[in-house]
Amino acid sequence: GCYQCLYAYKQSRQIGNISRQTALETFNQILNSRHKVRKIKSISEISINSLFDSELEKKFIEALKRASKNNRQISLKPEIYNNKQGYRLKLNDTIWMIEPQVDLDKEKGVDIKSKPDFIIYPRNEVGRPIAVFTDGFEYHKDIIHEDSKKRMALIQSGKYIVWSLSWKDVENEFDPISDYYKNPFDSSLFKTNPLIGKLSLQNIVESVSKKTSFELLLDVLEDTSILDKLYKYVFAYSFG
Repeated sequence: GCYQCLYAYKQSRQIGNISRQTALETFNQILNSRHKVRKIKSISEISINSLFDSELEKKFIEALKRASKNNRQISLKPEIYNNKQGYRLKLNDTIWMIEPQVDLDKEKGVDIKSKPDFIIYPRNEVGRPIAVFTDGFEYHKDIIHEDSKKRMALIQSGKYIVWSLSWKDVENEFDPISDYYKNPFDSSLFKTNPLIGKLSLQNIVESVSKKTSFELLLDVLEDTSILDKLYKYVFAYSFG
């Protein structure tokens, strides 16, 4: 970019978002699909990514890009994965691949067919992929029973970790919202539960007690050993 347009002083706040490599990748995608070009009436008809089914899914990817805070070192770059547009996510030294809109069925070891919005695959460490569902209230409020059956099938397959995010979990990364959810980790129940002490869970209670589901997902992506502590925590919660 020259210093009279993209690199002009008035663009100083955006310099970090200007990338020649991203521009080349975008132009290559356009040129490689030039035989599919068709006329439209308005740019509002254009989907940012044809693999995204909803605005919430687009916001999830953007939230990941913006999540470089609280001493996290995060990079998210477009990358072809399983022969379609995906993303390469790096948190500190941990690398994951993100694939949107993945069909899962009996052929893949899942009894009830489902399509997670994203599956996040571990690249440089052993572990199960994380199936992420982004649930907007308007669409999901009447099909909770169906959602639950699909997610339990994923869990029972033993092949996936299931993670659910609401609109506000994601929106909170753009515009902080206070007290929009009931936090099960911040309860007087655990102050009187002897299992918390016996399982040495007090530290995990304190570290997750004020975090949203999105923030906890980032914690897990950064260090999957946190899952073992959360499993113990749920065990203690049940007895409490």
